[in-house]
Amino acid sequence: MKFIEEKGALIFFPEGHIDSNNASSFEKELMQALNDHPGREPVLDAEKLKYISSAGLRVLLRLRQNYDREILVRNVSPEVYNIFDITGFTSMMRVEKALRFVSVKGLEIIGTGAHSTVYRLDEESILKVVHNMSLAAIRAEMQTSKNALIHGIPTAISYDVVRTEEGYGEIYEMFHAGVLPAAVMDEPERIEEFTRRFAQMYRAIHTVEIKEGELENARERYLAAADQAAPYLSEEEYGQLRKILLTIPERHTFIHGDFHMGNVMLQDDELVLIDVGEASWGHPLLDFAQTALAYNDLTTIHAERCRKVLGMDLEQAVYVRDHLFQMYFNETGEALERKMTVVRAMGALRLVLIFFLQGYAELPKDYPDILDRARVNLFRHTDELCELIKSEF
Repeated sequence: MKFIEEKGALIFFPEGHIDSNNASSFEKELMQALNDHPGREPVLDAEKLKYISSAGLRVLLRLRQNYDREILVRNVSPEVYNIFDITGFTSMMRVEKALRFVSVKGLEIIGTGAHSTVYRLDEESILKVVHNMSLAAIRAEMQTSKNALIHGIPTAISYDVVRTEEGYGEIYEMFHAGVLPAAVMDEPERIEEFTRRFAQMYRAIHTVEIKEGELENARERYLAAADQAAPYLSEEEYGQLRKILLTIPERHTFIHGDFHMGNVMLQDDELVLIDVGEASWGHPLLDFAQTALAYNDLTTIHAERCRKVLGMDLEQAVYVRDHLFQMYFNETGEALERKMTVVRAMGALRLVLIFFLQGYAELPKDYPDILDRARVNLFRHTDELCELIKSEF
């Protein structure tokens, strides 16, 4: 049996059948290799495994007991996966199905975003292809979606992950569904209604309580990003940044992390969230940060990217920008303006930290210019901003 070392793991490649005739030799090869390479995590790549009997399963069970750690069995065919599932082994170790390939050629594009494209796969399902996202990150997002749904958040759950020419894709069962910006473009006369429902959904998700440990702490994520940004800021600015973040009250509410209309599906007249990979818990202000940044940045500085990222023309995006938070807060005049001062500051804060929050390998060349733009709404009146946060939120 072939095996290779890779990133601290010992990856085995069993082939054909593992049954009572060869289970003993299979076990001997496994244990010999692991003894010769101490400290390595055992991983079985089952791409060429056609069948495994109870004798072979007992070998894996002893391996798990001997090492007292999780064992990954990956690239498992549907037939072999059924054996693991029926015998209960999927609850004892990580068993991952082999990903099938789905071509996107000729599929109708029903939505686009900065990091994904949504296709109509057939009458009953859609395919969201994500760009520059690892399989582990996709699986983590799927688990987050399930957690969100358990808490009553209307979230689409992908039931399969596939490979495509453009990257990994997630398949969702979405009857008669399309992204919300497409509905806005098809019926522009309904933009007020759609924006109001969008705002109502935003308020609703911010009433959902999340316990510690169920999702990541949003403020801790922002504070860690601030530490990474420190070398590019003055000592005073770094202190101001931390002061603002620590002034934001602690709340255990659901934070989507990338809330804009392109991440909402309209399914049979019901709004459903997608793209919850950045979901966390914290104060809604930390959700407003990305929403404010997206709608401001993509209707002003980078208006040429508005249609691609937000999925709608500039005119519609400007309407959402100018009315979303008014509808969210249900306030006008000076009361609204006080809150909007904070919301705009949150967008600027996100602009300073977004590249660190999203794990960019290197900063864009114009990062100094980006900092100068952010300083206008963030660092000039830090004390006043913190007092507004305390009084308004």
